[in-house]
Amino acid sequence: AEYATSVLLTNSFLLTTSLTDAGSTETLSATGNRFAFASLSQLVATQLNRYLAAVLPGVDFNLGVQGERATDLDLTYGIALRLLDERLVIRGSGLLRTDNAPDEPQGLQGEFVVEVRLSRAVSVEVFYRREEDVLQRVVTASTGAGLSYKTQFTSWGAFWRRLTGQSAPPEPIASQ
Repeated sequence: AEYATSVLLTNSFLLTTSLTDAGSTETLSATGNRFAFASLSQLVATQLNRYLAAVLPGVDFNLGVQGERATDLDLTYGIALRLLDERLVIRGSGLLRTDNAPDEPQGLQGEFVVEVRLSRAVSVEVFYRREEDVLQRVVTASTGAGLSYKTQFTSWGAFWRRLTGQSAPPEPIASQ
C-alpha cells in the first residue's frame, strides 16, 4: 500500500532502505520528508489552480511544481487568454528554474505566443521561445512568426485530388 500511495501522490517510488551516494547516507526519514514535501507542494498547486480558475473564469491557468526539497523547487506554468470571441489568443507556458547549482541554467524557460485568427481556417502567430539545450547546457532564445491553415478532408483520396488539382472521379451508374 505504501508503494502504490507513493506512486499515485508523487509519481515516484518510495524507497525503504538507506541509500549511499558518494559517501552520504539518506535514511528512511529523509525519504519520508521528500515524499511529504512533494505531496504537499502538489496539493498547494492544485488548490491554487482551482482558486485562479474560479476568480478569473476567462483565463486558463495551470501551475505546478517540480522538485523534492524547497531549495531546488522549480515552477511550471501555463496560461492562456482568449479574447474577441477566440480570435485573439495569448498564451505562454514553460518552467521557472530556481536551482542553486551554478552549472544549471536558471531563469524563465518556455514560450510566449500571440495568435490572431483571421478566419476559421487561417491564423497568424508571433512567438518568443527560450529553451535549454540538454546536451550543452546552453539556453537559446528564438523569435518568429508563422502562418497556419487548417482544413479537413473526408478521405486520403480527396486530399490527394485537392493537392494535385484533379477533379473527383465520376460516380458509377447503377443499372436496374
